[in-house]
Amino acid sequence: RSIVMATEVFLQQLMTNPDRLNRLAEDAKELALFHGIIMRTHETPNSSESIVVGLNRSDYLLDQRDDGTTSLKQIEINTISAGGFGTTDRLPIVHRHTLKSVGLLKESESIPDTNSITSGMTAVLAKGWELYGQPKAVILFLVEDIQISRLSHHCMEKELWNRNIPVIRRRFEEVSRRASLDDDKKLFIDGLEVALVYFRYGYMPDNYTEE
Repeated sequence: RSIVMATEVFLQQLMTNPDRLNRLAEDAKELALFHGIIMRTHETPNSSESIVVGLNRSDYLLDQRDDGTTSLKQIEINTISAGGFGTTDRLPIVHRHTLKSVGLLKESESIPDTNSITSGMTAVLAKGWELYGQPKAVILFLVEDIQISRLSHHCMEKELWNRNIPVIRRRFEEVSRRASLDDDKKLFIDGLEVALVYFRYGYMPDNYTEE
């Protein structure tokens, strides 16, 4: 109880001292920069201006050596079109069933539930939309012509709609024909203002045409 009270007093003092609060924020940003958590932009190398939302997925496989020892090896980092949301949350169900089917009941009980990856990633998109500051703006899912990962998109869309955040899906070809930027570089398509674009496509050179 005393720790909680001391924390509340500290926070109240901090909120009434904007200079100290700003210094604390700047120190936190510098430390985050040092560890590669955030980065400066080319346009504003000495400050943090534009808001960029990043959804990253890091993939690993278990490496088993000849001597029987094992270690995790990083396979890749996905920094665009990071998929699997909605499905990875359910992976423990498959693991438990597989173990049970071969009689390893006790082992199946040791499989932990995954953290809700979909909810976490959706919250990131929701925060970006919120920071844009226009309640009527939409989140645009930029998708491929043949959408093989459409079901994982739907899981995120559903969570965003549950937060009353509108989502639309468009292909590059539709964007090139029907989208435009206004004088403030705000993006509009089909009369809708776009707060955030989630790239599910656009990471290969042949994704792009002259248009």
